[in-house]
Amino acid sequence: MYNLLLAIAAVMALAVLPALMCIKKRRATLFRRLGWQACCWRRRPQPASDSTIWIHALSVGEVLSATALAHAIRQRWPRARIVLSASTQTGIHTAHTHLRPDVDEIRFFPFDLPPLIALARHQIRPNLVLLVETDLWPNFLWLMRFWRIPVCWVNARLSSRSLDGYRRIRWFWQPLLCRLNGIGAQSETDLQRIRTLLGTRVPMQMTGNLKVDRMHPAPFNRVNSPCAQRPPTIVAGSTHGQEHVAFIALFHQLKTELGDLQLIIAPRHCHRADRIVKRARAAGLTVARYSELELAPETWQHEVIVIDRLGILADLYALADVAFVGGSRIDRGGHNPMEPAAVGAPVLFGPFMDDFADLAEALVAGGGAVRIDNDDQLYQTLRLFLKDRMQGQSVGQHARAVFDAHHGAGLRTLEFVDRVTGMGRP
Repeated sequence: MYNLLLAIAAVMALAVLPALMCIKKRRATLFRRLGWQACCWRRRPQPASDSTIWIHALSVGEVLSATALAHAIRQRWPRARIVLSASTQTGIHTAHTHLRPDVDEIRFFPFDLPPLIALARHQIRPNLVLLVETDLWPNFLWLMRFWRIPVCWVNARLSSRSLDGYRRIRWFWQPLLCRLNGIGAQSETDLQRIRTLLGTRVPMQMTGNLKVDRMHPAPFNRVNSPCAQRPPTIVAGSTHGQEHVAFIALFHQLKTELGDLQLIIAPRHCHRADRIVKRARAAGLTVARYSELELAPETWQHEVIVIDRLGILADLYALADVAFVGGSRIDRGGHNPMEPAAVGAPVLFGPFMDDFADLAEALVAGGGAVRIDNDDQLYQTLRLFLKDRMQGQSVGQHARAVFDAHHGAGLRTLEFVDRVTGMGRP
């Protein structure tokens, strides 16, 4: 039934094919996912390898998780050939940026049509497939099982909404997911949800969140770091919508009371930087864009620094006397609270941390984070950590301890995969 519906959809797609061919971005993606020009990058010459491990990651977030996994594989099994696939152009671009040192090939994932999967299998010749986080396809799972190629779902996550969806058509998904050789879950919550769906039919274990392994601990003691010679600093990372507005107002109020302070605000979407700059200037604050400044933070004299560049937030958290994780005061699911924890910064976030619920709870329970429910609580907590930097550093040390406890997901994942597939050392 699934393949019949898929064939009908493919025929209907032919009607819009001419329009897609006119869009350069869609044209490149379409052809490569159909198997033509399938390889986006390949290491030359290809090293001699004992086994081929195929890692698949849907798009940007999953590819970033896969960086830790690929690095762990390269360290544990240096002779393995690693192929990374993604389903989107942005995912492929991210793989080029972050994974080329550790993988041997980057390519698009095929559409879930048996001939295309067979072609990809012939080209890659995998001994093991690792599916990262999401993107589970019925034909792909069935054919890999038919060819006796072990498949593991790693860094697996399942939201309550997704669980409800899977339950409605359990008769369809349960037999397919039971073809997996193993499932390594991000958290105990994810593990329990997956068990609710599959029972004990598939070996599974909580192996941790690979995104934590992407982050590197601060190489210095914060007390003796450049932060200690700077004005008390707030870093608001990955902020959305009204979070920008609230922080400008709160910061203006804090400066009136405490004097010399600095706010570094990194919007989730860089195109919002101009709007934030205008609002800060309207509030009477001195402000600059990151792109206008010298790179050395000790030279930053402005009261507000607006980040208009991607990929630097993790380093900026090292400057924070207190860090706020955006997307959490409004219902956006929050962002990764372990990024500021990795550098020993005290962490604040709002009530909406659904996407990182287990990590957020672990930080709160470990004394490394404070969950903020309203503006007054946010003001008072910021005031406390900015006025008493030693207390903030103590909370930051607890945050770092929680981070250290969660680090090592890549190694745990490979140990689990080794156990359930019998791969041994490739």
